[in-house]
Amino acid sequence: MLRRAASNDFVLSDLLKISVSTKMEGPLVDRSFRLVENQNISRSWLYTQTFFYMCAALAGFACAFSLRTFRNVFSDSCLINIEFSVPKTKSVQAVYGPSTRCDYCEFVPVVASIAALVLAMFFIMGGRGGKGSPGFLPSPWRIVIPALIFNLIALGFVISATTILHNGLQKFCDQLLGRQLEMSGTGVNGTTTDIDVNPQHGFRTLTGCRVDLNQTFPADQHSPLHAITPANYALLEISQVASWCNVISWMMCASITLLRFLCLADFRLVRFDFHLVAPELDVEKPDSSSTMRTAHGESTEYFPTSDGAEVINSKE
Repeated sequence: MLRRAASNDFVLSDLLKISVSTKMEGPLVDRSFRLVENQNISRSWLYTQTFFYMCAALAGFACAFSLRTFRNVFSDSCLINIEFSVPKTKSVQAVYGPSTRCDYCEFVPVVASIAALVLAMFFIMGGRGGKGSPGFLPSPWRIVIPALIFNLIALGFVISATTILHNGLQKFCDQLLGRQLEMSGTGVNGTTTDIDVNPQHGFRTLTGCRVDLNQTFPADQHSPLHAITPANYALLEISQVASWCNVISWMMCASITLLRFLCLADFRLVRFDFHLVAPELDVEKPDSSSTMRTAHGESTEYFPTSDGAEVINSKE
């Protein structure tokens, strides 16, 4: 008579052991492993995933709002990759960068923020997961793989938008410094006009233009430099900080989702052993399926079959 027994194993080393009891005498015929949904899942997966989705949404909206506010000062012109020129009249002229770049840097964070809120809502509706605590959406593990794929795609777009914004502001700072040196003739620190002599004013850092913006130089109210003040430029700094926070948040979202998938947090590995049992060692079977407690504390359910075989499902 062929009997199949299923037992739950959580340690990999235990999977190599053969569980033999008085009711499973006989040689091992076959062994297989299956993934079964866990009864309960740690709430930390839900909390951390939702937290970083919220951080990504807030950072994305902050980046887009601050960049849009600063663009409004220049009549919706794009300051990314801007180029200044100072003709003989000493009136500053500006060649603004393509508006599509600024639009891209605004559009990507907004779309990513909306997507983060939607994904957070799905995870919240699914609850902690597991058979023991079903939420509004049963089996939240079904959205783990789609969420992982979308997280990686969103991360790629967010990184590209942040890189464009960061490099564009570096060029903006370099151009702004060069025009001030050309117009004032005294340099940023009042000693030289050579940018290479003043590496501390290289303006390739996050607050690079702030020192330069505190300088005074001839520019009337119609000049494009008139609106570039420390207060207004702080909006660009906020957008840049928020954009990097957005990148970090999406990286954490993708990492947590990938870790949840690799660790099989929503499932457990179950071992199925097939033993050949002698008739004299067989246990008394009821006419229909029933549950009884074994000597090892396992809850064993018997399912009589028409072919004489016996299926035993051992639960915790």
